[in-house]
Amino acid sequence: MKTLKEIIAGNRVFFILWLLFFILGLIFLLRVGKAASFVDLNPYHRSTLNTIFAWITFLGDGTFTVIVFAILLIRRHWSQATQIIATFLFSALIAQILKSLFSMPRPKQFFAPGIYPYFID
Repeated sequence: MKTLKEIIAGNRVFFILWLLFFILGLIFLLRVGKAASFVDLNPYHRSTLNTIFAWITFLGDGTFTVIVFAILLIRRHWSQATQIIATFLFSALIAQILKSLFSMPRPKQFFAPGIYPYFID
């Protein structure tokens, strides 16, 4: 099994580009602000894209993870099945901790009525 140092060294370009993207996004957010950045980055609204991204959002749901876990168990890939379920549980735990530490309203509650009209149910 590779160490973290070997993984980072083997994917150096990816991590450098990710860090650059992260820093540029952070600078943009700090300069423009939360509300303005949300409005600037969400100007295009197509019902097809709304549907596609709603389905992509559901990929992070526990149901999808349980299906992948079950398929791996059926195919007798015990190690991968264990890794999938452990990763899901760990990420869910971290997400819930961060949500409780940084209580941020959803965009529909963040904006006053009439400021931003394109919310998805």
